[in-house]
Amino acid sequence: MPPGSASALITDHTIPEERGLATGIFHALLTAGIAVGAPIISLVERVVGIEIGLVLTPGIMVLALAITLIALKRI
Repeated sequence: MPPGSASALITDHTIPEERGLATGIFHALLTAGIAVGAPIISLVERVVGIEIGLVLTPGIMVLALAITLIALKRI
């Protein structure tokens, strides 16, 4: 998803007073995920092998998507 699409989604699901905070949190977590995710997947690859590491990564993304969709339904 291009960053513009995510920002639009955040805007659609927040009230105007909270949009800046929500967008800031999203981008901070995105940056943290990139900074932390790469070393972690490298460690997983060394411990369990590349095949499991490559399956684990999209599995984590699907889990994050499911949690997000559940959270959005509560809004």
